[in-house]
Amino acid sequence: MLTIAEAALQLGISPSSVRNLVARGRLPSYRPLPRCIRIAPGDLARFRESVRSEGEPTQQPRARLEPAPRLPWE
Repeated sequence: MLTIAEAALQLGISPSSVRNLVARGRLPSYRPLPRCIRIAPGDLARFRESVRSEGEPTQQPRARLEPAPRLPWE
């Protein structure tokens, strides 16, 4: 069983991103104790393959901000 930090290293993402994936149900996890999250190596491998086959990034792209329109008196 892998910790959040170990799973993050293997996926190349931050531990908070792994926690978000677990919270959204995208990455199966186990809680042997109330504040202890573990991820099975097989579940991590299946998740990695599903992301590759979907071509989906693990993080959502950031929204692009448009400049505010200029006011006539500016």
